[in-house]
Amino acid sequence: MGVTPDPTFIADVLRRLIQINSVNPHLDASAPGEVEIVTYLDAVLSGLGIPTRIFEFAPHRPSIVGTLAGAGGGKSLMLNAHIDTVATDGMADPFGATVHDGKMYGRGSYDMKSAMAACIGAAKALKDAAKGEDADFDVSLKTFFVCEPFEVARGAAIVRALDVATERRLGEVAAHIGDAPWMDAALLSAAGVETVVFGPSGAGAHASEEWVDIDSVIAVAGVLAEAAIDYCGTA
Repeated sequence: MGVTPDPTFIADVLRRLIQINSVNPHLDASAPGEVEIVTYLDAVLSGLGIPTRIFEFAPHRPSIVGTLAGAGGGKSLMLNAHIDTVATDGMADPFGATVHDGKMYGRGSYDMKSAMAACIGAAKALKDAAKGEDADFDVSLKTFFVCEPFEVARGAAIVRALDVATERRLGEVAAHIGDAPWMDAALLSAAGVETVVFGPSGAGAHASEEWVDIDSVIAVAGVLAEAAIDYCGTA
């Protein structure tokens, strides 16, 4: 199954995600939380024909799960990204989503609304490709978070699928690296979910200038979609 991410769709989703203030209220008491951004994500996923569920474990702190069910018999794959951000102190235009030289700037652009846009772009690419081949095909996307340091084996199935998809889509071998920051993905690993971290190019997480490379977000969407096919199977 060939998959082709929709660059305009992904860039539009990324732009709108950055424009929505979703600063974590635990970091800024005046912050609005995630209600608006979850409402937007619900509309986007529903518009793609992806059923959603919203969970609110604390006031104004909802999470959203979208599910694209496959034909059955294959593995399940979770594409996960957090949608809250740190505060905007020192930023001139934190929610502007301005674009310069192929980079989109704003709070959360790199950490990690770009990953969310890539996940949704991958889901759309899978649906678009599948509908062209089998009108009854559907897949599944889940979004939530989990905590603790973790390491994944090089030979793990999820790593192999991502390696193959990266080389196929980008024409290069993926680098396997360790990193110092703690990530939400560690929670999934601690829960026994085979986990790997992969994302677009950017910089400025938690800094006064934050940006993400738009082309890399689109490329990540393609890699995620290809990896999902390899990992979950198409049966």
